[in-house]
Amino acid sequence: MKIFIDRDIYRKEIFSGLGELVEFDHRDFSGLESFFGEIDVLVVRSVTRVDGELLGKFARLKLLLTPTIGIDHIDIRAIEAMKREGRDIGFFHSPGATAPAVGDYTAAAIVSFCDRNGADMRALTASLIGFGNCGKAVKKRLDLLGIECLVLYDPPLGERTGGGFVSAGWDEIFDADIISFHCPLTRADESAHPTFHMAGADFFRLVKEKTVIINTARGGVIDTSCMKEALRAGRINAVLDVFENEPEADRELVELAFIATPHVAGSSFEGKGRAVEMIYNAACAFFGIEPGRAEEKEENPATLDGVKSHIASVSAEFKRLLREDRQGVAGIFNGVRARAMRHETVL
Repeated sequence: MKIFIDRDIYRKEIFSGLGELVEFDHRDFSGLESFFGEIDVLVVRSVTRVDGELLGKFARLKLLLTPTIGIDHIDIRAIEAMKREGRDIGFFHSPGATAPAVGDYTAAAIVSFCDRNGADMRALTASLIGFGNCGKAVKKRLDLLGIECLVLYDPPLGERTGGGFVSAGWDEIFDADIISFHCPLTRADESAHPTFHMAGADFFRLVKEKTVIINTARGGVIDTSCMKEALRAGRINAVLDVFENEPEADRELVELAFIATPHVAGSSFEGKGRAVEMIYNAACAFFGIEPGRAEEKEENPATLDGVKSHIASVSAEFKRLLREDRQGVAGIFNGVRARAMRHETVL
């Protein structure tokens, strides 16, 4: 069995027990096309867009894996279309794997904002857009900080649970001091509740003055031009970990944000390990192979103050390097991201 795997997959060596690894560099397959017809398993990160055209090049492909929560880089409809045509490619990802790290990041960013601005944390309220694994992890930490989660907005969750969860209305989210996004990126042809540019002109017109907008979901849920206009006017504050057109983050938006980091909210050793282990175990089950022995987990928990310092350091480096502009935006984005791993807290 041959496995075509992004060379920057954390703990990629775990897959060597399943077959021969053929590594590629991010989104660049140059010089490796001769292997395509021999590949059984494709393992990608969020930087690789997997569509029907790419899948069609892997004539022998049986399984597609990505150690990510979000799957907007995967064309699910292309996989379904191939299945209808008689070619069934298995697909697995890692929902919830990095949720604790995202919860840590969001809570630490709020504490940092309060420290910087002298705000009384226990007087603040929050609206969470998306109440899946990440939203729940954030709420757990905000509860411990004494921040009231005033609004939980997630209509798709309400529909999936048949009334087990009742979503707040969209108009209710604007009553909070903090609005934090934890939803997948979907478009009108994919969902009855599309999230692409859900924070657009109307959104920024309705938010309260000085609202803190946090986005650790996907850059496309916020309209970049509308957010920049609100930031320039001093109407809002922003904590941004994701951007439209990553890794080509908007320079001005990065500079305007209180905290700006290159998609590292979920970048914990523990979370990355869980994500890879989830897809590895899925691959073993898919092929009927007994999983190898799990690696011993390192016990080295972080503190919330430690996470806060880490985020501040990553944001400062990201902004400084963009100002110096020696590598280009994408190079800086990927370079800082690769160095930004941290440990999670233990609640």
